[in-house]
Amino acid sequence: MAVKRGFSKLLAYLADHWHFIWADGTHKISDSGYDRSGPHSWIVVESDRLRLRFVNDRELIRLELQGISESVSKRWFPLDSIQLLLGEETSGERMSGYEADFVERRLAEIESVLSAESVLETDRRVTALRRTARRRSRNLSH
Repeated sequence: MAVKRGFSKLLAYLADHWHFIWADGTHKISDSGYDRSGPHSWIVVESDRLRLRFVNDRELIRLELQGISESVSKRWFPLDSIQLLLGEETSGERMSGYEADFVERRLAEIESVLSAESVLETDRRVTALRRTARRRSRNLSH
């Protein structure tokens, strides 16, 4: 039952906020699944340049992104990492329409930073940004 609710929640979220990815016919659902041991389900939507993995984990939806390339990194990047990389405010843990608006506005840039030519540099920059954010967080808590 929890899995069914998880898929329903993901599908409702996609229908409510991500209508633009279906508009031009370049994106399709390419994978979906669930974890039998817990309330964890996902839907992968992809185009010829980008994969978007929507995950419902214990009623918390998150988005991960991956460029499509056969020869380069297969790393999934959390949306908030890409938001930081592109100089945007992150949306926090709860997904809302803000994430869809961000992706729609900056889709070309997202595809560019996750392209085969850029993804290794993106990985390096995201790691550095995360490290800096962790240090700041630790300094604020002391």
